[in-house]
Amino acid sequence: MHRSNGDNGKMATRLVRVSFIGASAGEPIISSMIRQYDVEANILYGNIDRVKDTPFGNLALELMGSPDMIDSGLAYLRNRGLEIEVLRND
Repeated sequence: MHRSNGDNGKMATRLVRVSFIGASAGEPIISSMIRQYDVEANILYGNIDRVKDTPFGNLALELMGSPDMIDSGLAYLRNRGLEIEVLRND
C-alpha cells in the first residue's frame, strides 16, 4: 500500500483493544476507518456476545500506518462510540 503522509514516510504499529456495545456492533466501522485513514488492520482476536438483545464485544487489532493516520483513525473510532485501549505502541 502506497502511503503519502506528513510523517516523512515513518510507519508505526499499534496494538489496540476496541470495545463496542449496541448498534455499533453491527456497523462496518473498522472497514470505514481503514478506507478513510489509510491504515492497515490485522484482527488478532474478536468476540461478540449478547445480553438480552444488546450485542457487545471486543477486538484486538494491530494497526499499521503513519502515526498521524493511526491517531486519526483511533479518534474516528472513539467519535463513533467505541472504547479504545492502546496495548502497545511501536
